[in-house]
Amino acid sequence: MYCHVENIIDTSDKRWFLITESETGGILREPTKYLKHKDRENCSPNTVKKIAFSIAYYLNYLAEQRISIRQVLQLRYMEQHEHFVAFLYWLREGNHTTDRSKRPNNTTCNSYLQAVFGYYEFLQLQYDLEGEIKVLQSRTIGYGGLYGVRYHKRVSTFRGYLTAEGKGGKTIAEEKIRKLLSSTDNIRNKLLLLLPAETGFRIGEVLGIRYAEDIDYENHTIQVVFRDDNENEARAKNAEIRRAKISEGTFQLMMLYMTEYRRLLKETPYLFVNLQGETI
Repeated sequence: MYCHVENIIDTSDKRWFLITESETGGILREPTKYLKHKDRENCSPNTVKKIAFSIAYYLNYLAEQRISIRQVLQLRYMEQHEHFVAFLYWLREGNHTTDRSKRPNNTTCNSYLQAVFGYYEFLQLQYDLEGEIKVLQSRTIGYGGLYGVRYHKRVSTFRGYLTAEGKGGKTIAEEKIRKLLSSTDNIRNKLLLLLPAETGFRIGEVLGIRYAEDIDYENHTIQVVFRDDNENEARAKNAEIRRAKISEGTFQLMMLYMTEYRRLLKETPYLFVNLQGETI
């Protein structure tokens, strides 16, 4: 492999991701600079990590194909399309790793390519490179916001993505939630199932809730706040504060949980304590 990702942890427990040459160990400047840029954009550590590996896989693919990023920008539309589709199938066959038994699914391969397109956009904005990514088509999508307000934004799409397996993002049925709840006697786990189900918050957002700051005990509401200093690296999706009301039953379960775990909660600002690992 031409390059690989290194995970550096400094004295302040901050994680940095570097892309280095495999033979010399030298840092590849431009991709590492992009990772630093994404960190400054307040992307979560897990997002930066995924971008780092996506770029490293792509650079290894370029090395195998004996082509450079500048040359890709100069390709004609059909040649570019074939180049990126071939990269997707290269990933699908597990060529990006030494463990061929762990082949990524189509959705994962597509997400790697999306990260690569983001890197190309950064390089073009940063250095005004000649050529362009011709295979990306711009279109406008609309989506609903709070209080019925309709928003529109322009996105770039690629027509050659692999077909996703199944339909992601499906809402779990109520009877399945009940089945999950009945499968555990642990109050923490029950609460961890109920809060995302009732509020629509992501699991990472729920894990970032601070019981002294984010819960309105009088009105039975919970808010998620964007923070980049959570010790458990939980991160809200964007900088907007969102609030949701929980049911009386869930609120009472939460109070029972906080009572039973009061000794552990004194040691942490977070609603959910870890049951295993270094911070048990």
